[in-house]
Amino acid sequence: MLGTRECLNCRVEIQLKIRRDLTRKKFCSRACRQRWRYNNGEWTMDRIWEKSWTPEANAKKAHHGPNHPLWIADRKTKGRPRPECREWKNAVLERDGQKCIWCGAMDKLVADHIFPCAAYPEKRFDVENGRTLCEDCHRKTPTFAKKKFLQERMTHHAISQ
Repeated sequence: MLGTRECLNCRVEIQLKIRRDLTRKKFCSRACRQRWRYNNGEWTMDRIWEKSWTPEANAKKAHHGPNHPLWIADRKTKGRPRPECREWKNAVLERDGQKCIWCGAMDKLVADHIFPCAAYPEKRFDVENGRTLCEDCHRKTPTFAKKKFLQERMTHHAISQ
């Protein structure tokens, strides 16, 4: 054992076991390192989003297989909301008074697009195209989980036969 050091983020004692730890080990865990970097402005969620979708990043990913670290990082950022999405959601929730417009519930709120983004991409960030619903009411909408699209497809398939 070579000694101990404090984690820069949470101030927990870290055991330095090998010589390399003397110069490299500054955090007790990866999560602590990421929290410290985020809190000190070293990186943000917006930066992660921007880096993973640049043309250079896409060109690098093009000749690698799906299990390459670049693709894995891409999968991790894909589900994260972009800044514009967050701003749109906050604007819709604020406009509707932080409660479901159908039942009045104030927990598990979702900002729902009235006209689906796939069909109307120009209305994606239009606040008038949004409404605040709770999760239960959101499931009852005709466009939830592409219900309307699937119904139209089934009727079209039945007519063509």
